[in-house]
Amino acid sequence: MANFKCKEGCCQCCSPIPFTQEFLKTHAVCPNREIIDIIKINTGEIIVYTRDFKCIFLNEHNRCSVYNDRPQTCEEYGMSNKHPCPYINSLGAEREPSRIKKLNREWDEKIERMKNEVRKRKGNII
Repeated sequence: MANFKCKEGCCQCCSPIPFTQEFLKTHAVCPNREIIDIIKINTGEIIVYTRDFKCIFLNEHNRCSVYNDRPQTCEEYGMSNKHPCPYINSLGAEREPSRIKKLNREWDEKIERMKNEVRKRKGNII
């Protein structure tokens, strides 16, 4: 796992994730990401949804503004089968095109499910 390194500029896995309200209060949110919904989940954490369904901590260059203090979920992306990177496996090798296509399709489906949940709560705002 130590060989895994993100593909620079990718940010595909940088979608809304749960974090504490305290984390949100202590970290600057990128001003160009429009917040469309905030929900509190059963763990007491919150999930912040933006219009583009990207993380609110991505800056205007799609780089993580909280990288050195990012949530554990973010640290786990790409490092396990639970949070696989579509482009690079956990050993640092590039994936086969068919695997990339499959993982990208699964990711698109996940984002669509998120959008549907937001629509149910707020109406069709996307």
